[in-house]
Amino acid sequence: IIGIFSFTSQQTADTVITRQTPDSLVNRIVTVKRVLIIGNKITREGIISRELSLKTGDTVSTHRMREILSKDQQKIYNTRLFNSATVKWLEVTANKVDLLVEVSERWYTFPVPIFELSDRNFNEWWQNYNHDLSRVNYGLRLYQYNFRGRNETLRFTAQFGFTRRFELSYRIPYIDRKQKHGLIFDFRYAEPKNMAYQTAEHKLEFLEGREILRTSF
Repeated sequence: IIGIFSFTSQQTADTVITRQTPDSLVNRIVTVKRVLIIGNKITREGIISRELSLKTGDTVSTHRMREILSKDQQKIYNTRLFNSATVKWLEVTANKVDLLVEVSERWYTFPVPIFELSDRNFNEWWQNYNHDLSRVNYGLRLYQYNFRGRNETLRFTAQFGFTRRFELSYRIPYIDRKQKHGLIFDFRYAEPKNMAYQTAEHKLEFLEGREILRTSF
């Protein structure tokens, strides 16, 4: 009688524990039904989904999925396209879930003014050239990140003053379907009206003229 009573008590206790255990703590095998991405007004979904380890139709345990989604969330944030990124799963049925990716996009256009000395350092400009303002370079450098919503970077430079220079750089991170290879195009053009031709007493001497002395492309 004692043995039966002990067995019944243990069985009842196990039943109570099982009923009180939340579904989120029970390890189950689930299938990803859909991948939902929200918050991306500019960024293409393909740029975000390439950072996800789980795709539609994949099967994984719930315990394993928590670790995977935590790493994927960090990978999306590391693209430096978003102020914040959250990846979580939503239960649809007992064995099917949806993945929800929520991002907050950052500002992608950054104009940077150019105001720099053409000389090697400030002391040289101040002492050797009597802080001549005509030896100053000025202009604008424009950065456009996430161009076309594909994580492409466009940089344009227009510089005037002592050295006139124009630059255009275009970076495409992915050109293949697997998104592993990219291209970078660089265009640079300069047409200074001065040229250093000798050094006298540790001071560079420049040949200056009204016409362009050298063209660099």
